[in-house]
Amino acid sequence: MPKACASAVFFEGQRPGNSSLEGRLSFRTGRVRVVGRFSLSGGDPYVADAPDTVRGLGLLFWLPDGEEWRTAMINLPVFPVNTPQGFFDRLVATQT
Repeated sequence: MPKACASAVFFEGQRPGNSSLEGRLSFRTGRVRVVGRFSLSGGDPYVADAPDTVRGLGLLFWLPDGEEWRTAMINLPVFPVNTPQGFFDRLVATQT
């Protein structure tokens, strides 16, 4: 487990294939084995799940041909502005 996320829950399962999306490699007909990790940031395995805690989701897909696909996502409890006007001003400022 990465040192940055000492608190985590792992899961494993299979995603059923979908024949309507067969053209995409990851959606071929048949089952795809999936392993995932829900995690909280920091090195403390007893960290509380507070509203300002960074949360993560990591997924590993093992495709039938042996290929592996990995992805990770985090949810940061921050936003660069705290008012609707600030958001609008930021949009205006970033227009080119």
